[in-house]
Amino acid sequence: MSFLLRGADLICLGKEEIITGDLLIEEERIVSLGKEVTHPGENTEVIECKGLQVFPGFFDMHVHFREPGQTHKEEIKSGLQAAAAGGFTGVAAMANTSPVIDQPELVESLLAKGKKLQGPDYYQIGAATFGLSGEEFTDIPGLFKGGTVAISDDGQPIPDTNMLKELLQWTLELGFVYIEHCEDKTYEPEDPLSEINMVYRDIDCLAQTGGNLHLAHISCQKSLELVAEGKKEGLNLTCEVTPHHLALDQETVKKMGANARMNPPLRRREDVLALQQGVAEGLIDAIATDHAPHTPGEKDVPIKKAPRGVVGLETAVGVIWNELFHGMELSPILLGHLLAENPRRILGLPPEDIREGNKANFTVIDPAQKWRVDPQEFYSKSLNSAFSGEYLQGKPVLVFKNGKKIMEKGRVIFPAGRS
Repeated sequence: MSFLLRGADLICLGKEEIITGDLLIEEERIVSLGKEVTHPGENTEVIECKGLQVFPGFFDMHVHFREPGQTHKEEIKSGLQAAAAGGFTGVAAMANTSPVIDQPELVESLLAKGKKLQGPDYYQIGAATFGLSGEEFTDIPGLFKGGTVAISDDGQPIPDTNMLKELLQWTLELGFVYIEHCEDKTYEPEDPLSEINMVYRDIDCLAQTGGNLHLAHISCQKSLELVAEGKKEGLNLTCEVTPHHLALDQETVKKMGANARMNPPLRRREDVLALQQGVAEGLIDAIATDHAPHTPGEKDVPIKKAPRGVVGLETAVGVIWNELFHGMELSPILLGHLLAENPRRILGLPPEDIREGNKANFTVIDPAQKWRVDPQEFYSKSLNSAFSGEYLQGKPVLVFKNGKKIMEKGRVIFPAGRS
């Protein structure tokens, strides 16, 4: 079966250009693109795409799928379906499951489950220390042999500075990236110093040792200023921000209650504006959802007793387009780098692009579509969205993986049915 996407805005990141034209897919690959492409015949499905944007497949480098141990919240199947519904062709899952992903055998098992579903690519991040204890390093070379793409104790930053320095030296020697959740546990998360102190410490350690450091979901203006200083020094330092920290501030918690309780917490409006500017200026390298499912029962308690975290895969595009494309008029090329190219580059994964000969892995966005967030329609098993009931503009409408549709008009095609 062949497919011809006709009249789309093709976001070609390698050439840094947008081509309005046609895209022809045969088997797994893009065989032709340009102003007017002739399709091969009657076995070609023609898809009218005027006004739609075609990007290299989006990649979320920071999700929590709760498998193993808490599959009533999310499993790999439901998580990948939510990813496809949200416009993603690949994800990387964090290691803070139960049991923790600190053994190569666990990595291999989960990767096999993800591959079997034939949906978005599933990658696994391995734990830095056994049980996320911060006390004893895992067999990091063994984890990479098992298929791990990065190392992180997400949610539990390594407290010992000497251990952190040793780990950063390993990142240089072995060629991997360490992903840090910046939180000084001597402060409450709502205190900005909790994040800022740890960002300062980590960048200082990186300056001393060298290596590869990625800071997850930064949320404070001061954190971004420290990142900017580190990058000016030439450090191999990257960072990400979530859609919710680009759109919402601490006032949202008063409205949404526990469904807006997250870690890091929502900050001041000044921080939101600084993060948006950081995206526009290229200081922020990636946008990642930190998709963190919890059951309604867990969230339906007094807010200070509720677990932290919100789902985000199925609202990410709407929030980003609402805030950055429509609100700030940022270029689709910049958004493509943040959502498709940079996350893969940070993790050392092969790049994807809209060009002849490449595999047909891409995300199609309708930037004009207005829609209301209804968690009851999510493919995710959990409903804890900070955007429930909100109206957004911009929605993924089609996702191709290896030349096959895996989502069309909100309906996930692999495997048939919901979890």
